[in-house]
Amino acid sequence: MSTPAARPPLPAHARPLRAALGTTFVGSTLIAVVTPAYAAPSPSYEPTVGTPSVAIAFQHPASKVDLGSDAPSNPVTAVNTGDLAVCLVDLAVAAPEFRVSGFEPQRLAPGERLPAGVVDGAPRESLDVVAVLTYAGTDDQGECVAQTDAVTGTWSVTVIDPRPTDPPSPDPTSPP
Repeated sequence: MSTPAARPPLPAHARPLRAALGTTFVGSTLIAVVTPAYAAPSPSYEPTVGTPSVAIAFQHPASKVDLGSDAPSNPVTAVNTGDLAVCLVDLAVAAPEFRVSGFEPQRLAPGERLPAGVVDGAPRESLDVVAVLTYAGTDDQGECVAQTDAVTGTWSVTVIDPRPTDPPSPDPTSPP
């Protein structure tokens, strides 16, 4: 003898889906309900309006020098690539064989290009000479602010040893 069901079973397509607390049941499986996400745009690293920015470059990016000789003097140029005036504070090189001359603190207007100084020296080996220009932004009255930033430029100096690598042989070579 069959027993009647309390209610007839629902067809598969008519089963209701219920969402509660970010989850829902589909059949006998619990599934998380994901809400749409929002991501803020990443910050731009390009100079924008009101950003001081400076670039420097050596007149000669690379030089060859004989061992024991002085490297040729190499002028450094500063360019204000931002849209605010800046104050050039200091120009230095870390290589002990090199020195900076002719640098004077000065104001650099937006888009302006000025000589910043000259680097020279007598290297004993090949090296990259890195010049560091320290600069500061200006306030609303055009005065230099205390906070500084720095940019670098590189000059590759190759030292050539003019001495022969093999000593000459005392015996002449025999003809073939």
